Amino acid sequence: KKPQGLLPVLEAIQQVIKMNFVPSMVPKKRDDDDKSTSSDGTVEEPTETEQRYAALRNHQIRFADAIDPNAERVYKLRKKDIIFGRGRGFQNHPGNERMRDIIEKYKTQYHSLNRDGKRKLVEAVHAEITEGGARFLKKLDNEQAWVVVDLPIALQKVSHTMRCRKSIHKRLDAQGHVPQGVGGPA
Repeated sequence: KKPQGLLPVLEAIQQVIKMNFVPSMVPKKRDDDDKSTSSDGTVEEPTETEQRYAALRNHQIRFADAIDPNAERVYKLRKKDIIFGRGRGFQNHPGNERMRDIIEKYKTQYHSLNRDGKRKLVEAVHAEITEGGARFLKKLDNEQAWVVVDLPIALQKVSHTMRCRKSIHKRLDAQGHVPQGVGGPA
């Protein structure tokens, strides 16, 4: 006869404590997680760029280390370029302001989509941002030139800006209320 109610749960907890077992919250990564299967069924190894981006996404490497060492160098910024960095100098660059204006049009839609829809929207917004020749650039510490970042890193920048709810809560609905699910200080 099987025990009913909380008793089996308590017994399981006691067994775990006795074994000094601490379950991991993060599942172990399998060796084939980064591999993709092509339409003909062959397994493809991830490219160096994909490996660097995965390491960045999993916080295994620093941002500067994720940038392709052979990336194009830029010595003169354009007004439409998006430059990575912190502070007013970066925030007030015309390209960064333009990017935020474009993203602002899609933020509400972004927060209503599922994961796949968000990815597609981020790619579409990136295409809109770059259609006028804008580049995503990062200044490396040891160089005078700016570096053009890989597409996955540029998409990450767009995605992060889309997730930022800072400006969403400034928009109020017709009754003057903050939209449902949006909180935080102004």
